[in-house]
Amino acid sequence: MPGISRQPTFHGKETMTTYTYVTQKGSTIYCRGYEKNGERFQYKQQFEPTLFISGKKTNEEPWQDIYGNAVYPIKPGSIRDCKDFLERYKEVEGFNVLGMTNWVSQFISEKFPQELQPDMGKIRVYTIDIETEITEGNGFPTPEKAEEVILLITVHDSLLDRYIVYSAKEFDGTDTTSSLLRDNGLDPNKVKMSIHTDEVNLLKNFVTDWANAYPDAITGWNTETFDIPYLVRRIARILGESFVNKLSPFGIVNERFIKRNNDDVLTYDIEGIAKLDYLDLMKKYTYGDRESWKLGDVAQDELGQTKLEFDCSFTESYTGGNWAKFVAYNIIDVYLVERLENKFKLIELAYTVAYMAKINPDEIFSPIRTWDSIIYNHLKSKKIVMPEQKRNKLEHTIAGGYVKDPQTGRQQWVVSFDFASLYPSLMVFSNISPDTLIPEFHKNVKMDKLLSKEYDLGFLVDDQICMTANGHGFTKTKKGFVPELVEGYYNLRKKTKKEMLELEQGYADLKQIALNRGLIKK
Repeated sequence: MPGISRQPTFHGKETMTTYTYVTQKGSTIYCRGYEKNGERFQYKQQFEPTLFISGKKTNEEPWQDIYGNAVYPIKPGSIRDCKDFLERYKEVEGFNVLGMTNWVSQFISEKFPQELQPDMGKIRVYTIDIETEITEGNGFPTPEKAEEVILLITVHDSLLDRYIVYSAKEFDGTDTTSSLLRDNGLDPNKVKMSIHTDEVNLLKNFVTDWANAYPDAITGWNTETFDIPYLVRRIARILGESFVNKLSPFGIVNERFIKRNNDDVLTYDIEGIAKLDYLDLMKKYTYGDRESWKLGDVAQDELGQTKLEFDCSFTESYTGGNWAKFVAYNIIDVYLVERLENKFKLIELAYTVAYMAKINPDEIFSPIRTWDSIIYNHLKSKKIVMPEQKRNKLEHTIAGGYVKDPQTGRQQWVVSFDFASLYPSLMVFSNISPDTLIPEFHKNVKMDKLLSKEYDLGFLVDDQICMTANGHGFTKTKKGFVPELVEGYYNLRKKTKKEMLELEQGYADLKQIALNRGLIKK
């Protein structure tokens, strides 16, 4: 296995380690991370997951399912053995197998049970941007074909705060490049040039440097669907698959397609390294409508700075004697993403959410994956086992919430209602949760009779039942785990927002004092 290969130092529940990425291949779990002192570790091991089956309640095994039924743990063996066990008994009536069947989640929960906080001073993030030739008549280069030559690659290393520029062309205009960088707020002393005579040597040196100091995460603008897949495909085309596998600290690079605007788009998973496309992070964690999601436009809106502009076509920028400026253009694209991260701290936020849920950082883009893991760990702490995860394909789509089109024009007697966090509030108020649902309750409720007030609903109060609008009943004799979780995170959100407002007010007060004393100008 490439890179550092050693077991971390575990100290029981007081584990002094933090994972950065965990993945699985077959029955083998691969793990990367760092220790408290910053020392890196990387290892692989055979993992034996835990499953649960129904049984009589005993003092030795105080486990139960979400409905209070006694269960006890078993270890069928390897991951493959567990899969075989589940398959063997899935049709056996009355024999229920429970537990987390996402083996990576189970591994993380077992090996890293403590509360984790990201230390960004120990997490290596590469911000990357590539520039390619544009061939007349071919349109914009596509990762699927990867036909055009890679001219430049710029990488920013967060641990060293250094930019490394890989150039496929020799040039003597570094002074011009430095001047342009300085004019755009970037210290040229932070830039290291790696100059080559052709693309082949550029890619070889890039892969070598990459494998000598693997990042924990890759970011950039639209890296998910362009820079990363184009790099992988181009390296495979020019250097061969053996060089592609060197991109992963585990030697595993997987191709897959994702949905973007109803199209299947190529991407690659470089196992062991989280992909945190900054465009996707901005779309997920920032609010407000934007006319454009182009890097230059977003940077202009948020930073008051945009991409370096040319007075010629893009092709002429690298063929018409403007190579020094072209290099600066590539570096500044990376620099803008770095500036956005300095403002929004979205990479740090991604790691914070990942560690709260005990998932990989790039899994935070999936709300289902995030909440599955949160619920699993929450129930596990209470010795409660979640049912086996089953994904049923729907034969038809489910309609979303109804939104009434507004009547345009002037209106009288307009009243505005604002419900704070409506859905979470309803879940907490009604105690909506799988473990509080009263089976068959809804079958005895007819909506027409309910609407015509033919029912005496006094029993709801007497029996501590909350009935939702669709006729389902939830007991209020105990608090469900879903409202418990929702309320906890909602309160944390309110606390965080309050602290942010206090910090903003403190900053405004300090700024005003500085203005009054003439220390700064408006």
